[in-house]
Amino acid sequence: MAFKIISYGAILALTVFGFGCASDYGVTKSNKTEWLETYARSPLTNDGLSFRVKNYLTRENYLEEYQNQPTALLKKLDSKFKQSGDNLTLFALTELAYDQGSKRVGLNALSYYLSCAIYASTYLRMPRTNPYSAYFIVACRYYNYASAEIIKLIKQEKIPLNSKWDLPVIQGKIVVNPAKSELPLPLKDYVEFLSCYDFIQFGFQSYSRSSGLGVPLIALQYKKTNLNKEISKTGKGLFKLSGLPSAATLFIRIKKSRDNDSTYLATPEFHDPYLQDYLMINNERAAMEIDLTTPLAYMANSGATYSGFSALRNFSNMKLPEGLYLLTPYSKNKIPVVFVHGLMSSPRTWMQLTNSLLGNKAIREKYQFFFFAYPTGLPVLYSAKKLRNALLEAQREFDPQHNNPYFNRMVVIGHSMGGLLTKTLVIDPGRDLEKKLFNAPIEAMDLSNEQKKFLTDILCFKPLPFVSEVVFMATPHRGAAMVEWGITQWANSFITLPSKFVDKIKEMNHKALIRVGVIDDDDLLAKLTGVNSLDPNNKALAVMNQKTIIVPFHLVIGDQKKAGKVGGSDGVVDYSSSHLDGTASELVIKSGHNVQTMPEGIKEIRQILLNHLKSN
Repeated sequence: MAFKIISYGAILALTVFGFGCASDYGVTKSNKTEWLETYARSPLTNDGLSFRVKNYLTRENYLEEYQNQPTALLKKLDSKFKQSGDNLTLFALTELAYDQGSKRVGLNALSYYLSCAIYASTYLRMPRTNPYSAYFIVACRYYNYASAEIIKLIKQEKIPLNSKWDLPVIQGKIVVNPAKSELPLPLKDYVEFLSCYDFIQFGFQSYSRSSGLGVPLIALQYKKTNLNKEISKTGKGLFKLSGLPSAATLFIRIKKSRDNDSTYLATPEFHDPYLQDYLMINNERAAMEIDLTTPLAYMANSGATYSGFSALRNFSNMKLPEGLYLLTPYSKNKIPVVFVHGLMSSPRTWMQLTNSLLGNKAIREKYQFFFFAYPTGLPVLYSAKKLRNALLEAQREFDPQHNNPYFNRMVVIGHSMGGLLTKTLVIDPGRDLEKKLFNAPIEAMDLSNEQKKFLTDILCFKPLPFVSEVVFMATPHRGAAMVEWGITQWANSFITLPSKFVDKIKEMNHKALIRVGVIDDDDLLAKLTGVNSLDPNNKALAVMNQKTIIVPFHLVIGDQKKAGKVGGSDGVVDYSSSHLDGTASELVIKSGHNVQTMPEGIKEIRQILLNHLKSN
């Protein structure tokens, strides 16, 4: 009995002091977040090898060899895969090649990232025995992320995209062919492609992005912001934002050489996500990864933006020339949508709406976006003339025969004062504005022919036949009471009108305008501003409200207190001023004046554009 007691005691002591051969096993209480952090770590997140690959290396007794001689092990595993075709070995090769690429620089890093892309593309082509396996999605990530590093290193190593070159890889050798492109401009016009993976956008309510194969890119034509270069002029008052950042997707098409089993052929392909969102691989469609928000956000950070209030006070503070801007190069097979901003604003006000609309496949494929930029300190009718001229210039440039069915289905969307400019495109005032504002016909005035034409162009206009539908967002059709507020008139006093406009008015001042009793000499220029154009007592507004809008039109109205409310206000414009009879649709949303940035307002515009496609 004493022997047994001593034996049990000895065993207990050995156990307590750890002299046995057993190890500790068990679990610790965790949660989903910690579990994901543990099992989702990988070289993609700069957290070392993933659990699954580390597990594979440990099980096959390769872990120490990888740590000491990574290249030798990769070659060993490559040979093993060629013999066995084991997809787990192939996945390990994909991750390990990426891991090694992230630890190296220059051509050495490029070699490993190309090896990773080869392994990943091979893995993605293998039969999927388990359709629910997470390995497939992660392999897509490795392919895309490796491709993102490849395009960076090509730029860094100064390898021309239009050249043919080769490089050793784990598998043998890869020959990279000259790049192909479906982008709207030649590849030589782009100085750099930035990976969207390197940026996080902010400020947008939603993200216009979809997953798939390929690297979403920001395509730059000019590395440094230079508005003189970034804006290419196509005609008077018509510009392209062609120098600003645009969206692209890079797909590196990889296949084995028919002549040598250890040689691979790669062709970089640059695709335009505005044209399509898929790739053709082995005669089958594969989803292409696209990101339209990040390039848009990058563009918002560029120098081609300005303060709307600053531009209201002084025309020279506009960083963009006034005129019509194309977000993307013009397509004859897409319907133009023209956005016209309001008082103290700029095209930047449409960023939120534009981003959300681009997320809709049908809208992205069927529409193209134009933006009208103008100094809002100028009188509404004068700015409206500028808008008409810019649109007519666009017609001369893009539809000179007046027979393009897409151009002739143009939709114009105006916010606030921009809605009043928009209204002039779809009404015929005849000579009524002239009669209301003057005590004599323009032709009878003691003016030069040039001065008569100046006034006639502003006051006597016809609707544009290619504008087929319009949307008024928080538009003060009957003016805004805020114009009469003291603080508004104080701000109005700081407005500096363009010298050319001032000179024209001064030339006609004593010769005509004062003589016919339009306005007193002393306050002529003070009253000829965009702010005073919104006065509820403005004679021009009264004439315009008597005219029939000849195309379908829609209203999006804000109310500070309640959606659907009739008779309220958005804080700037009352419902009684925003409402018009005869509308195709009217939506009152709970919002302040900036209804174009609200989810409900954006949703309404999206539906209007989709219905426009169906109705034509």
